[in-house]
Amino acid sequence: MSTRVIVTGGAGFIGTLLARRLLAKPVTIGDARPAPVDELLLVDLAAPPPDVAADSRVRAVTGDLADVMGELEDADAIFHLAGVVSGAAEADFDLGLRVNVDGTRAVLERARRHRTPPVVVFSSSLAVFGKDPALPANTGGPVGPVGDDTLPRPQSSYGTH
Repeated sequence: MSTRVIVTGGAGFIGTLLARRLLAKPVTIGDARPAPVDELLLVDLAAPPPDVAADSRVRAVTGDLADVMGELEDADAIFHLAGVVSGAAEADFDLGLRVNVDGTRAVLERARRHRTPPVVVFSSSLAVFGKDPALPANTGGPVGPVGDDTLPRPQSSYGTH
């Protein structure tokens, strides 16, 4: 059985690090046994770095996330890392909505249509918690755990997305 993984934001800093890790060692997805990734689809507006793109298991899919997700094959896992962050989301509100909201919805809609539901890993940001004084990061301390009882207090459109 082959293992197919999709990484949105796959050409970005974290996406590239994740791609290299997924290609280097077997991964455990859900209840399955560790297995090598047979196909890695990296979805982004940019092409992945040459060393990643050179791997025969990698397929780069370039384009707007909301447009390309519906065209992708089923996958065992989707790592959703794509996003327009802080300053860019504030400078171009419509772009922030398109990528951060519409793009995320496209990922979830694609996952919902899979024959077998994939594992979906959604990466968020502390921006959703704004300036919560209870968070160590806002008092100069290290970022600590965020619990289920930590209330969202976004103070930007990015945090709201």
